[in-house]
Amino acid sequence: MAPDDRAATVIPPGLGRRYRLLSSFPEEIGVGGRLWIAAPTHGRSSQVLLKVHQPGFSPDDVLKERVRSHCGAHVAALKNHGIEAAPDGRPVSWEELEWPAGGRLRDVLEGVRDSSGAGPHGGLPEQTVRAILFELTALIEAWSSDAKAIVADLSTHTLLCRIPGGAGLLVADLDGAASVGASRSRGPELPVTPYLTPRHLVRQGRWHAADSWPSVAVIIHELLTAEAPLADVVGNQAMTDAVLARQAPPSIGEPAWDELLRRLSAADPAERWGASDVREWLENCSARRPRQEPFVYKGVGHQDPADLVVALVDDGDRATDWLHSNDNAGDLLMWLVEGGHDEGLDGGTFRRPGARRSGPWAAEMCLAVLSARFTPFAAPRFHGRPIDEDGLRRLARGHAVTVIRDVLDSGVLEEAARHQCARHSTGAQGCPVLGRLAELVPRAAEATRERAVRALAAVRDEAADTDARLRADMAELFTAHRHDAGSVLDLPSVNDDQLYPTVLLLALGDEEFLASAADTIGRARPNHFTMAWWTPLYEEALAALRTQEAPAAVGEAKPPAKASAPLGAPAISAVALALMLADQVVLHAGHHRRARRAQLQAVLRRKAMEACVRIRQATGRGSVEDRQAAVERRRETARRAHQGLLTVRWLWLLVFTVALLDFAGYVAYGWQPYTPPPAAVTAAPDRGTPKKASGTDPPAWRSAPLLWQEARTEVDGDETPGWVDSWENASVEVAETRPEWLDDGAVFGWKAHLSGVRPWLPALCSLLAMAAALRWAVRTVRLRTRVAFAVLGSVAAVALAWHLWADGLVHALLGVTLALRWPWPALFLLAGLIVSLRLLGPRESTRPDNNSTYRR
Repeated sequence: MAPDDRAATVIPPGLGRRYRLLSSFPEEIGVGGRLWIAAPTHGRSSQVLLKVHQPGFSPDDVLKERVRSHCGAHVAALKNHGIEAAPDGRPVSWEELEWPAGGRLRDVLEGVRDSSGAGPHGGLPEQTVRAILFELTALIEAWSSDAKAIVADLSTHTLLCRIPGGAGLLVADLDGAASVGASRSRGPELPVTPYLTPRHLVRQGRWHAADSWPSVAVIIHELLTAEAPLADVVGNQAMTDAVLARQAPPSIGEPAWDELLRRLSAADPAERWGASDVREWLENCSARRPRQEPFVYKGVGHQDPADLVVALVDDGDRATDWLHSNDNAGDLLMWLVEGGHDEGLDGGTFRRPGARRSGPWAAEMCLAVLSARFTPFAAPRFHGRPIDEDGLRRLARGHAVTVIRDVLDSGVLEEAARHQCARHSTGAQGCPVLGRLAELVPRAAEATRERAVRALAAVRDEAADTDARLRADMAELFTAHRHDAGSVLDLPSVNDDQLYPTVLLLALGDEEFLASAADTIGRARPNHFTMAWWTPLYEEALAALRTQEAPAAVGEAKPPAKASAPLGAPAISAVALALMLADQVVLHAGHHRRARRAQLQAVLRRKAMEACVRIRQATGRGSVEDRQAAVERRRETARRAHQGLLTVRWLWLLVFTVALLDFAGYVAYGWQPYTPPPAAVTAAPDRGTPKKASGTDPPAWRSAPLLWQEARTEVDGDETPGWVDSWENASVEVAETRPEWLDDGAVFGWKAHLSGVRPWLPALCSLLAMAAALRWAVRTVRLRTRVAFAVLGSVAAVALAWHLWADGLVHALLGVTLALRWPWPALFLLAGLIVSLRLLGPRESTRPDNNSTYRR
């Protein structure tokens, strides 16, 4: 963080109203924000430590919670936290921390320097410094061993004292913590302070457990001498240069203290003292060398096992080759045993890599055991590649099939599952996802292969029932080479290049991949042209995908719900096989559809050609008597067709009468469609007849219950007649029989394909067509005209019956209601209609049609 950005970190207005600022820490103290000593304006009167983060800073809450849970006695307690809006509107996170009675360690030093109790070197008495060093050693050791973390930002400002005088040390700012073995590029971005060492400013490599001890040397030197480190350096760049050029703290004139400071500041981690060395120095008050020699790997000595494991993991393939060669693994085990670091380690694991009959993955397993034992909070790796959840997801998306197979075959996932993963709660021991993958992925892959074999048998059985043309088409899609008509079909073999990445992503529950899989499988929806074996697999795969929780849209609040259970091996195998075969099923269905269409076209062409031949034979050849006989046959066929159509004329009359009532119901209650328009639904008034459509506005739509409610209110009398309810129930029963696809089937309904300005036009045209058919189907002279109107009447009757069914007889029964409300006008209208149909023109005498025989 730049100095200008740190100076710009201010208290949000919301916090300013709740806290009263007493004093602030220096601007360069604190990672990702500023520290203030404050007091609540309401309620408690005690002081608190207030940490306000810079806008845009993302604290590592998982690491901080892990440190608090394992080292609660060595950190300042978190009392409250939240997010407030900065003056410029950006969100800012903040924390209210415990402010102990002893204050800062820097305050203890200043208090002694201002009094007469200073030590021989100008700072704290040596006995007090030894007590502080003892507690600081316990703090660093607890962080390193229990939480697998270090205090990267260590200074006299960030160390608090629970008891006045320097006792009970606490770490104030947990944003300066880093995980042991984690990459420095992902660790805290430390501000440049005099307490840092050159290693703190390097962003390459990994954090080690010994990285805190050089800062301890600077703190001890300041406590003894009361001299601020690098006090004469001014400016951020000048401070950076001074830190990079720093060696050991200056001598204070006593060999024992000088030796301690030099050992704590050693540039070589193997020569640097640790917690056990500092304790022994405190007991004997004399310097000593480590009792155990460092382990040398690639010319670098390592005193800490965690540092050695980090070096081995970073070396990748060369480290596994080193473990395989000679007896290096046995030497490493002996060094761990001598140092007392062999707890929980299996000696047989370290003897296998160098053995003559050792397996191909013995060195990888040995390295995985070491990594899980000494760097549990770092991401597990295999030949340099991360194999945590995110790492496996990247391998699967990159189709690194060889690496995935090696990870599964080597068995290192079982050891990788012992690493603590940041994605899950800190209370869980290890990573439950990786522990499940080690057994789930191979089992799901094998189940997918078994399903493919069963699908192959189903394809063979189904192919035996198809004709030669379709069998050849299916063979072209599902095999690499075209087979003849008598061969069986074969599915493409389930290859590992597609199988293992697919199964791994499904087992990980990758939300993006699950959404893509559901879309891909959904496009292969079974239909009449897909093979029968695909339907159960399709339904099982989609049912498995529906059990997974759908991700919330960006900006959409996700309702709290119970997390969905991960997919099991049967569900993963169904989804994986369906996903791999979905595109081929779609191709097969299209090919099947085209083949059926070609067969139908061939049949139609053959029938048409046969009909043309018969017509030519009947009209273009033979004598005059033969042509006259053909004309008579056609006339007799038309006469029989006309008589057959007239047998259902009573049905025309019935449909026409009901359609008149339906027409009356539409006129009275508005020309609205019988289903809601898909694009724009206009609200109808609570009562009264709605306004008819005008201009380009679509007619208002009202539901059937609302129309029946209006019919009840308009019936004369205080009590609603029972027949209104009966007709409503009958309408509901008719509507329930409609299929879901019957949305655009109404002739009278308004839809996007009909005019919204003149919705009465289809209804009027249908009624006029029916009226014309009722009259001229029996009252015209020419037989052809009567047949044409009979056909028109039948088509109009079917269209009106279709509409009445689609409408659920709602408006027809509403028309009956109107007729019962005004019976005499209705009877008069019906009588006039019957008389008009009967008397509109007298029936003409039937005369023979003109002889159409060719005359010479």
